[in-house]
Amino acid sequence: MSLNLELIQQTWEKVKPHGKEWGPRFYGNMWTKYPEVRTTFFPESKPEIQGPRLFSSLNFMIKNASDVETLKQYCFNMGDRHKKYHCGREHFKVVGETFITTLEQFLGDEFTPELREQFVLLYEVVAEMTIKGLEADTSSSSSSSSSS
Repeated sequence: MSLNLELIQQTWEKVKPHGKEWGPRFYGNMWTKYPEVRTTFFPESKPEIQGPRLFSSLNFMIKNASDVETLKQYCFNMGDRHKKYHCGREHFKVVGETFITTLEQFLGDEFTPELREQFVLLYEVVAEMTIKGLEADTSSSSSSSSSS
């Protein structure tokens, strides 16, 4: 199945009015199902601070999903920034499951199997792009440019 970005973007418009509620719900879901993540992944994170950042990132990625180069660069940079949070590849499964659970809670019966599949596909694409930034050795490029 290929991504139906129009369907994803139309559906996301229904979620956008709940932006202030998204972060606390997302982190509540994640920390309830995966309590160990709270101490290893964002141990000092506060949902009231991180939540709006998360929602803003989701808005940007969904809005720009058809611009592959912009999305790749954004995700790469996000992955690079998340090194300081001690993220690993294994955390992307947790975040993905939590993203889908939270979407389902906000959309209710409107979250059809087709929508689930579309958002899972989009998440997998975004996760792989972000993991590239997370696993890239960007420290040597910045240190070599600063020593010149």
